[in-house]
Amino acid sequence: MILMPEYTDNEHDELDEENLEQPVSKSQKKREMHAILHLTEKALSLSDEKLAKTGLSENVLAAMKEARKMKASGARNRQLKYITKLVTNEDTQVLEDYLRETEEAQKLENKHFHDLEKWRERLIEEGDAALGQLLQQFPGADRQQLRTLIRQAQKEKQQEKAPTASRKLFKYLRTIFE
Repeated sequence: MILMPEYTDNEHDELDEENLEQPVSKSQKKREMHAILHLTEKALSLSDEKLAKTGLSENVLAAMKEARKMKASGARNRQLKYITKLVTNEDTQVLEDYLRETEEAQKLENKHFHDLEKWRERLIEEGDAALGQLLQQFPGADRQQLRTLIRQAQKEKQQEKAPTASRKLFKYLRTIFE
């Protein structure tokens, strides 16, 4: 008969905790570094003003400014890896949140722009019918100015001229929608 050593409850709990704490694999570390590198590349596309709002330290911001000056090359890749290493010492969650917020704001801006384009095209194609619907949504809009711009845009389209009136119509719609 083999005697098993008896463990108290505390000793057994400690053994379970030790089994749960496994070291991070090399592959996992590479995945994490690649994710941070991707964040760094996204952050490089931001303007200096937006970068300053990310909460990154001065040395990271300076390294990013330096990387922007570089053309795509081995030196730039090394600089990106250096920035990635610096960013690992920072709170990446703040950077992720900021990038997500700016991306969402950009999506909303694009949607707004496309909505304006759709209205402009509808007004040019449908004329007074679409104008009536627009004025129901925005009663403060100047009916006469809209009609004039729509007719000019329609005329330009028929004559295949440059879309000057169409652009003016778009600018006016932008003022209405804001």
